Amino acid sequence: MNYDSFRHPRIHNFDSQLQTQGDAFLALVSAIHRTDPLANQAIAALEGFSRQKTWQLINESLAFQYENSPDALVALIESVRRPPDWVDWSRVERGARAMVRTGLLGGIVLGAKSLIEGYCSPAGNKPLVLSGRLQHYAAMRLSETARFVEAVITPGAMHPGEAGFAITLKVRLMHDRI
Repeated sequence: MNYDSFRHPRIHNFDSQLQTQGDAFLALVSAIHRTDPLANQAIAALEGFSRQKTWQLINESLAFQYENSPDALVALIESVRRPPDWVDWSRVERGARAMVRTGLLGGIVLGAKSLIEGYCSPAGNKPLVLSGRLQHYAAMRLSETARFVEAVITPGAMHPGEAGFAITLKVRLMHDRI
């Protein structure tokens, strides 16, 4: 098979990754150009608003107050407001409680190893690389990620309208914007 169509300048050590990871690597690489049409449309609909107004509209919409919201932003939020039938909330809550139990040590592992290793993957961090936020604002970026993790692992926080749900959609929008 000819793998040239999978090659990308941001993928380092392509041949060795292909040899060790095989089809899983090709699946990841084939997704590098995949986009998020609903987020694309929401971001386009927010263009032209001031930064303050944009965040106001996003926050109102995440509270399901759609009076002033662009239709595309409403469509994005409504697309995830009802979780898929396969979501097992008892498992989500068990996972959240398990993460919370790791406490300070879990945070240290996350900040000193897991995030750093994840940030080292150029192909998997397109928004981070393109924004330059890790290179120029590493401490702030790590702090933002810590706030995200805290929000999503808080028991109950991933339900629609809660903090984890809201921050996840904000991150989705920011990644699309970048």
